[in-house]
Amino acid sequence: NNGKLININVLCEINDKDLDKFWMKARRDTNKLGGVGTYHVIEGTGKFKNLIGTKCKYAVTFVSEIIFIKAVC
Repeated sequence: NNGKLININVLCEINDKDLDKFWMKARRDTNKLGGVGTYHVIEGTGKFKNLIGTKCKYAVTFVSEIIFIKAVC
């Protein structure tokens, strides 16, 4: 509605260059072109196993077809 999200809830699988993965559940209530939110790490492999259960904050910006995300746990 007018470029604003009512809310967004997503499940994501994140893979890094070492093929370690983590799965997160994210929530955001901001502008559809970017904003800030939180996510919970619900599972992980390799170096991400110690993050299971962690709540993190993130910021996201969309530029054309590229997504930039900065996260702090």
